[in-house]
Amino acid sequence: MIQKIKKLFLVLFLCALVTGCAPLAPGKVPFNDPRVTVVGSFLRSDIKVTGLNTRINSGNFMEVQVTGINKATGYRNTNATSGHGNTSTATSANTANTSTGYRNLEYKIDWIDRDGFVIKTILSRWTLFPAYASSTFSFAGVAPKTSASDFRITIRKKEK
Repeated sequence: MIQKIKKLFLVLFLCALVTGCAPLAPGKVPFNDPRVTVVGSFLRSDIKVTGLNTRINSGNFMEVQVTGINKATGYRNTNATSGHGNTSTATSANTANTSTGYRNLEYKIDWIDRDGFVIKTILSRWTLFPAYASSTFSFAGVAPKTSASDFRITIRKKEK
C-alpha cells in the first residue's frame, strides 16, 4: 500500500513538473524577440516592446500585433551639483519638463517566406504611429501573401 502511494506521489510530482515547465502558448513569444528592433539609442531607453502576438487568420495569412510602452515622461531630473575639494553637494533638486515625452514613430514590417527571402510588396513601408508619454501603444499587420512564414519589424523615430 505504501509503495502505491509513493508511486502515485511520484506520478503527480512528474505531471506537475512537466505542465509547470510547458513552453509558451502558441502565438506568444518572449518580449525580447530578435524579430523586433528599435533603432536609435535614445529610443531604446524609452520605447519598450512588451508583447508580440502572431496567428494565422481564416484566410491563411499571418498576422502580427506589437504592443509596447513609451516610458518617457517628458520630465528629466535637472539636479545641479557643485564640487569643492573632495566633497560634492547638490545645490538644487529640480525636475523640469524638458519635452513632452511624445514620440512620433514609424514601424516597418518585412514579411519573409519559407525560404528566408523577403517578400517584395508595397505593404512593407514605413508607417507612422504615435507613442504618447507614459502610455502604451500597439500596431498590427497582415502578411501580403499566404507564403509568409516569418517577419522582421523595425521601429524608429519618424524621418523628417
